[in-house]
Amino acid sequence: MKKKVTKTKSVRPIKQKKTATMKKAAPKKVKAHKPAKTVKTVKAVRITKPARPTKTAVKRVSESKPTVVPRKIRAELWVYDEYGQGSIVANGDNLQKMTDRARQFINEANVENALAAGEKHKAWEAYYPEIFEKNAPSTSMYYAGNKRDGKHYVYTNANGSWSQIPLPKEAKMRFFLGTIQKGRTKEDWYLSDHRGNEINSLNDNQLQQKSVLFIKITG
Repeated sequence: MKKKVTKTKSVRPIKQKKTATMKKAAPKKVKAHKPAKTVKTVKAVRITKPARPTKTAVKRVSESKPTVVPRKIRAELWVYDEYGQGSIVANGDNLQKMTDRARQFINEANVENALAAGEKHKAWEAYYPEIFEKNAPSTSMYYAGNKRDGKHYVYTNANGSWSQIPLPKEAKMRFFLGTIQKGRTKEDWYLSDHRGNEINSLNDNQLQQKSVLFIKITG
């Protein structure tokens, strides 16, 4: 008997599906190496405590005077004529304006008249006493007139407050008679003697029988 030969089918190899694990891994991107940041070195700053004030400094601060705000005043510009009759020329709260008005009054009386230049020096009628400090009329002392006791007084400013005191012996007086023209310039005209020396005394004979202006502070 012949043996039956069974033919076997050839088995094809099964294709395996590519899985994710079987995929070729993509090469990893390598980040470019960044240079390290440079760190600035900061010098250490030494903090010093403020120095304590010395005893001398504390003493100076304690001894410093407070700022004084000058209070407003009321002032009057008076004139006494050669007969002793008094009247108010102007009033206000500004002493500089009172001085300007006094000078105007003197100019009207002595300069702005019909007299010739040579006659004006002999026939002037009024004067305004000014107290000089450092070659200029003072702004802290004003002539206050001749009072009933026969003494001359002034107003003086101390710490923003005005007070009336007898005329100091060391006060330098000059007597304004007007502003006159000399060539192209104007200059103040003050009382002087026949030699040209300035007069500084209220008792000078030339001041007799003349009108005098002065300031009166009323409040």
